[in-house]
Amino acid sequence: MRLHKGIAPLLLASDDPATPGKLAQARKIFEGLQHGTIDRSLFTDNANFYFSEQALKDFAASLGPLGTPEEFIQIRQALRGGMKLRVYRHQIPKKRS
Repeated sequence: MRLHKGIAPLLLASDDPATPGKLAQARKIFEGLQHGTIDRSLFTDNANFYFSEQALKDFAASLGPLGTPEEFIQIRQALRGGMKLRVYRHQIPKKRS
C-alpha cells in the first residue's frame, strides 16, 4: 500500500456526522452516471434540466468504461454561499492494454 493512501483518510477526516452518508450518496451518483442514470429527487430543477437523456448517455459513454473506483474519498468540505461544499476524489484502476 502506498503511504499516501493510508495517511490521506486520516488527514482529510471530517467531524461532520453527515460525511459518511454524503460520501455514500456521492459515490452512488457517480455510479449512476456511469450507467446513464441518476436519482432525480436528489437534484434541483436546473440540475435535472442539465442531465438530459443525451447528457446521461454521454456520461455513461465516458465514465462507464472506467470501471469501479479503487478509492472514493471526500478531500475537502467548506461553507460556500450558505451551502456546504464537499469535494471528492476517486481513483480509477489503471488498465493495461
